[in-house]
Amino acid sequence: MGSGASTQSMVIHRLADATAFEEKDLKSLAEKFKTIAASEGNPNTIVFGQLPMALAEVGIVEKDTKLLEKVFSLMDASGDGQVFFKDFIVCCSSMISKDLKENLRFSFELYASENAEGVQTITAQEMTEVLVHSNKSASWFGDPALSKPEIEQLVSEVFESHADKSTDPPSLHFKQYMESVVEHPILVQFITGKGTIRRSPSIKPPDQEDEVGPIEALSAAAADALKINPGNLCAKNLLESDVQDWMQELEDSEIAQLALCAKSGLDNPDSGLGCYAVDPKNYDEFAMFFDKVCEDYHKGGGKVHENNWSLEGVEGLPEDGQLDLQKFGLAEPLSMRVRVGRNLTSFPLPGLMTKADRINFEKTMLAAFDVLKSNPDYGGSVFSMTPNDDWKEVTGEEENPNLITAEKYQELVDAHVMFKDMAADPYLASAGIASHWPCGRGCYQSADGGFIIWFGEEDQLRIMCMAKGFKLNDVFDRLQTALDAVEAIDGIEFAKSGKYGFVTSCPSNLGTGMRASVHVKVPNLTSDGTDTKAKAAAKPLGLSVRGTGGEHTPIGADGTIDLSPSNRLFITEAEIITKLYNGIKLLLEKEKAAGAPAPAAAAEAEA
Repeated sequence: MGSGASTQSMVIHRLADATAFEEKDLKSLAEKFKTIAASEGNPNTIVFGQLPMALAEVGIVEKDTKLLEKVFSLMDASGDGQVFFKDFIVCCSSMISKDLKENLRFSFELYASENAEGVQTITAQEMTEVLVHSNKSASWFGDPALSKPEIEQLVSEVFESHADKSTDPPSLHFKQYMESVVEHPILVQFITGKGTIRRSPSIKPPDQEDEVGPIEALSAAAADALKINPGNLCAKNLLESDVQDWMQELEDSEIAQLALCAKSGLDNPDSGLGCYAVDPKNYDEFAMFFDKVCEDYHKGGGKVHENNWSLEGVEGLPEDGQLDLQKFGLAEPLSMRVRVGRNLTSFPLPGLMTKADRINFEKTMLAAFDVLKSNPDYGGSVFSMTPNDDWKEVTGEEENPNLITAEKYQELVDAHVMFKDMAADPYLASAGIASHWPCGRGCYQSADGGFIIWFGEEDQLRIMCMAKGFKLNDVFDRLQTALDAVEAIDGIEFAKSGKYGFVTSCPSNLGTGMRASVHVKVPNLTSDGTDTKAKAAAKPLGLSVRGTGGEHTPIGADGTIDLSPSNRLFITEAEIITKLYNGIKLLLEKEKAAGAPAPAAAAEAEA
């Protein structure tokens, strides 16, 4: 049971099947409490010693008596052995029916008073008390609950729209406006199991008594993954003693989100890094965990990332400042690409986005794409994969104006303009990043084909420039100009971390979010048909080798590989592109050496 559970799976509602008492029993109990309370001199409270007798007199069975005694104990926060009986009844009311409207009607009637016309009304304070206690009982059973400010917002909006403001204080004819309460988005969020607060259950129903807590479950999954792969950084760091101590201080809602961050690496133990942030704030709020993962992966040694696109003064830059690959004797133009990952501050990261988030994000970006299309330096088109039915469901518009056919999608994939089906990737699927495919997915491409923005991939945006040629400056400079143009558009603000630079879903891409690459032929280093030797030669140079179709794809039949610097974090954009330039030179030297005859063979040839 977790966030996103259906109403039927919430414990507080399933108890309606497990408990024997009904609304008539709670009504009788409320009357009994009134009688007892009045006789004791306080008309509003009931003491714990009176509870068993009261429950027995109205016919509450022993099993349910134990459950209600636990509820009483939790309500007695001061420890003085007494509680307000109305509040107690409200906390119990959620266990008698799965119908929220009926539960609320019953609870509101406990607090109601009649106005001059004989109509039952309640005040904003009384409605707040009912919702707070109903919500509180849900949290005791481990169900996702709401925060106090959310409940206050709900009450404020309902009263603003429907209350009789001629009374002092303003009052609400709750039976007439019950739908306004029940259908309010905040209450719907609660009742569908998507509350913002989740704590370990203080009370477990009989069918959950053997369940472990969320921290124990997360730790057990990490231990299992680490046994399979000791190199899984996510699992390793979840089990560090200081991380374990820190987790004990978190709310269950925070543990649930941390578990989402870790889910991909625990579902797929062969992962190397194994975690994805699902909210830009994760890198700050979960710093105890993410700082350790980032240090293991990036070896930062406590550095703070700085972004800088200026080539001036960069070590290894040619005197003329031109990163021209023809200087290395290359005769054929190379495929050059520089891309960055970016996410907006106004949406969750892809792992936590709902279908509506994804489509609304796409719609937000359409305004930005319109600005680019109207600019003669860009022009171009938008290609969307969001089906018409889903587009209409979220936007209310009949058709997605940019929807493409399956044939067009495949054409764009084959041309390396569009990304592949993410739903087929088990790592992204476990992380929630591939959810709702293909909604909210697509790309923008400039008129000349050299500037592309993917939307809805691992990061909300992958912004790239590509060209055939020799001068790396061409794609690097164009990307910087294009990024400035995109971020200048109203409504576009890229998420950043004070420590890690630009925020990305995967910690491996933090900082610059940049990958600068070329497709270069190294037939001698790939003569066995694999990239094994090329990777071995590139790694000491700080370079990564991939297939021509990206990660986990084969190299070209002619020995073409995709080559890029490995670092993204604690390195500037200018340093990355310069490192690529010098890395190509050094790798080509290794390629030449790999093709030279062995010394003995050379001597024989000379003889």
